[in-house]
Amino acid sequence: MRDDDFDDLLGKVSIFCGNNDIDVPNMDDLFVPQGRSRRKAQKITNRHYYRVDLFLTIIDKQLVELNNRFTESNTVFSSLKGITDLAEKLIKEVSCRGPH
Repeated sequence: MRDDDFDDLLGKVSIFCGNNDIDVPNMDDLFVPQGRSRRKAQKITNRHYYRVDLFLTIIDKQLVELNNRFTESNTVFSSLKGITDLAEKLIKEVSCRGPH
C-alpha cells in the first residue's frame, strides 16, 4: 500500500472532487502551507506533501497501531492449522482455568 496505492487514492479523490465541484490542487505545483511565510517554506510539490507528509505518515501510524495491537503474545491462534487444533486449544484453555 505504501508503494502503489497513493496514485489510486488520488484518482478516486479527484473523481469525487470533480463530481462535487471541489477544487483539486495541481500535484506538480509547489505546496504552500497555510499561515506560513512562502519565503521560509520548504520547496516541495503538492504531490510530495500529500504523499509523503500525509499519506505515508498515516499509513506508518496505522501500521504501528496494528503491530501494537497484534503482537506475538496476543495472536495465540496464529499457529492453529485447523478446527482440530482450535478445539484442542479451547479445551486446554478451559481445563487450565478450572471450575468457576
